[in-house]
Amino acid sequence: MTRSKTRSLFGLAALVVTAGATVAAAPGEVSRGDIGLPAEGGAAMATTITLVPSAPFVLTGGTVDVAVVISGLGNAAAPSLGAFDLKVQFDPARFSFQSVAFGPQLGNLGVPEALTGQTLASPNFGAFEVSLLPAANLLAAQPGTFTLYTVTFKSLSGGTGQFSATVNAIGDQNGNPLVIGPIAPVNVQTGPPDIPTMGTWGLIALIGVLVGSGLVWLRRIPS
Repeated sequence: MTRSKTRSLFGLAALVVTAGATVAAAPGEVSRGDIGLPAEGGAAMATTITLVPSAPFVLTGGTVDVAVVISGLGNAAAPSLGAFDLKVQFDPARFSFQSVAFGPQLGNLGVPEALTGQTLASPNFGAFEVSLLPAANLLAAQPGTFTLYTVTFKSLSGGTGQFSATVNAIGDQNGNPLVIGPIAPVNVQTGPPDIPTMGTWGLIALIGVLVGSGLVWLRRIPS
């Protein structure tokens, strides 16, 4: 890893870890206020983030997974993803946070090849990840589209719950900011389990069975 790569990436790492704070940029580097703009000498490339629920409907008391998916990267070419910090907004009247699972594309968390963190302040769930891998490794391994992380929510009550997302910071393999398009919110319906109802013909059949059983019983009564 080159010295400039190290300084730039760990500068973004500091920015991610201190989310919400003001970070001054060194000459030639990028501050949080510049996120979404190309760094000096860097090329801006459109990247999108999409929220993908595991189902459009979930029973009350059940769970739904919401995947945060990035696309528009280089697919084993520049740009790749080096770090991100974003939060998912949810409806606390409809859902409660359960767990989060990070994807492997920024590095093996067990080694570790990447650092992660999370915050929960309803109605916001925030997560960040910073890769410690060299830029060449990220470029070679990452596809153009993959899941950053997946959040599991539990359904609390019936109705329509909305999920949305906000990017605090996101950078490429060199720590330069990526340009992110608008993130569309998604809705998930929740409700009680369906109670099976008997149709007209089913009701007629039941009445027939009951009447037949009654006639058989009457025939058995001694006269």
